[in-house]
Amino acid sequence: MSPIPTTNGNSKWSQGFSRFLCDRLKPRLQILERGPRPLVSAIVIVGALALLLVADRLMVRLNGDMINADFFSFRLSGCGLREGVSNYDPAAWADLHVRYGRAWIENPILTYPLPVSFIFLPFCMLPLPLAATAWELVSQVMLILSITALFIGLRAGRPPLAFLVPVVFLSRPAIAVFTNGQLAALWPFSLSLFYLLARRGRYAAAGSVLTLLLLKPSLPVIILPVALAWLLKRRAWKGLLAFVMVSAAALSLSLLVQPEWIEQWWHFSSLRGTEFGTFVPTLWGLLYDLLAAHLPPLIWLGAGAIMAALLIVFCIWWFARIWDPWPPAVWLASAVCVSLFVSPYAWNYDHVLLIFPLGVILALSNHMAETRRRLTWGGAVVVMDVLPYVLLVVAGWRQVDTLSALVPLAMLLLLTAAVYWSRHEQGQISSIAPIAFELTREDQ
Repeated sequence: MSPIPTTNGNSKWSQGFSRFLCDRLKPRLQILERGPRPLVSAIVIVGALALLLVADRLMVRLNGDMINADFFSFRLSGCGLREGVSNYDPAAWADLHVRYGRAWIENPILTYPLPVSFIFLPFCMLPLPLAATAWELVSQVMLILSITALFIGLRAGRPPLAFLVPVVFLSRPAIAVFTNGQLAALWPFSLSLFYLLARRGRYAAAGSVLTLLLLKPSLPVIILPVALAWLLKRRAWKGLLAFVMVSAAALSLSLLVQPEWIEQWWHFSSLRGTEFGTFVPTLWGLLYDLLAAHLPPLIWLGAGAIMAALLIVFCIWWFARIWDPWPPAVWLASAVCVSLFVSPYAWNYDHVLLIFPLGVILALSNHMAETRRRLTWGGAVVVMDVLPYVLLVVAGWRQVDTLSALVPLAMLLLLTAAVYWSRHEQGQISSIAPIAFELTREDQ
């Protein structure tokens, strides 16, 4: 007869079998435990996108399906590209307007470089209401991704989207972007993604993304030199080469499609800059508004050049004095403010690019005492949401909006205060400030 197993043997066998089951099932149980979180996140994201889509469709409908908005011109340029029509021939551009249902012609030609038409080529394949709604949703998603990418790049923890999304979406430049279907959401998206990719050592992708800023060449007059200098300092030759190659490829492709577009666009842009540059919300519009009636052009233009140079020198001196080693996030943030102020041609909707310095300021506030943190967050709301609307009311009274040039300067002032406060308080704790390490360390 076979021996009868003892109780002790059964116990050992049961324990071994239990351990075997635990080892086999534990990974699956952990997956099940984590499962609801991604599922809930996905549901929240899909629900938020659905709400945005409904809101965008309603806004587009209330705005007359964007028939008289800037988006119509962008989409029309894609249609012209598809049909092989020159977007820089006034007669052909007017004919496109008539055939696509708009009698009012805002500009005699496309006012942006031809590569913009390639971006909107897919949208011309959709009906105008659907295309406008899709572009609104794309713009809003790009703004949210800009904030998220910036905070990831800054290692500033999870972005306070519950605070930032309302602050950004309710700001005057964002409202202008949404109601006009403008391109400007591309600017913070490009810069934030560039910063994140460069921090992670993906220089080729970073340089490629940076080329999006060239779609409005008058805007990144200070941003691009600072960004390229950062790549040069890190000896990121792949990033610099990618920037040059992608820019050259886009230019070559556009010249193959329409060989004479640069000459036509440049001629019109020069005339437009002379005509509109006198009341754009930049340094030059502000000086023209305040001084042109009292001083000859050579004097107030020279004063503007001196002011721009002094502002750049101040930023270099101040941030280099406060921070060593070189802080790319702070330099880029200050470059955004200075660029928007000294640009020869920029509008209020371009101020949506202030998302970048806004994110850097809030990241710096994580290293402040509670009182100064609250002051910083309150200042961010005032600069982003209160001051622009106050200046809009003033513009309605003055019939010109040149005073909005003060908004980038106000953001620069807040950035300067945030840098000083964060460095001052960290200096009391340690001689090696953690935030300096976070904003300058290269990811391996």
